[in-house]
Amino acid sequence: MSERHARQIVLPEVGAEGQARLARAHVLVVGAGGLGSPAIMYLAGAGVGSLTVVDPDVVEASNLHRQPIHAGRVGGGKAESAAAFVAALDPAVEVTPLAERLTPANAAALVAEAQLVLDCADNFAVSYTLSDACMGAGVPLISASALALGGYVGGFCGQAPSLRAVVPALPAPARARAPRAMGPTPAATAASSASADSGMPAARASTSETPAAMMTARTVSRKWGRGVESSVAGQIWARQGGMESPCRGGMPVM
Repeated sequence: MSERHARQIVLPEVGAEGQARLARAHVLVVGAGGLGSPAIMYLAGAGVGSLTVVDPDVVEASNLHRQPIHAGRVGGGKAESAAAFVAALDPAVEVTPLAERLTPANAAALVAEAQLVLDCADNFAVSYTLSDACMGAGVPLISASALALGGYVGGFCGQAPSLRAVVPALPAPARARAPRAMGPTPAATAASSASADSGMPAARASTSETPAAMMTARTVSRKWGRGVESSVAGQIWARQGGMESPCRGGMPVM
């Protein structure tokens, strides 16, 4: 571990203690597409010891421009493809691939086994479901979304408000794509994937998921940052048309 992560351990914000925490961590990653791909790559590279990857979809050639970890595995399952990529990158990282949908029926059990949950589904139904499960279990949730040139990443639950509390109704662009989601139970009715409904340049998803992976590593290691402020709970970063800014107290319009 020391040689592989030497240039990370040498940072005073990480150190041997922080790296050991990363190696003991179990992160649930929901979604292995445009958002999940860079996150999985960077979490495995950072030395997170165990990943559970949930994604029922298959790899498509039209998505490879923003999902490079799946190169050479078109037609295969994304969860299994992600596990194969991680095994080649660092065999010491344990990956459990689950080719199933995240639903209210299985969310609680999956969340209960994780130290932190990373929402890369880019699906508001899944995001609300994860928010409810994480809030109930007291597990931190890092949630990200990307649409065209905009998006956000934020820390919720754990010691912070839930995503549902911060965003009780879907953002306007999501309402336009998923009008059924305006009912009283958006987690059960919102089935729109933001990135699937509009275009996205090759590197766009990574501009949400690179900070999401950093947020995850900081929270898990509990040493990155400034002491007790190392937790990212309650921090939200938004990007609109290439401009990035921190936000607090509410979700920006995507």
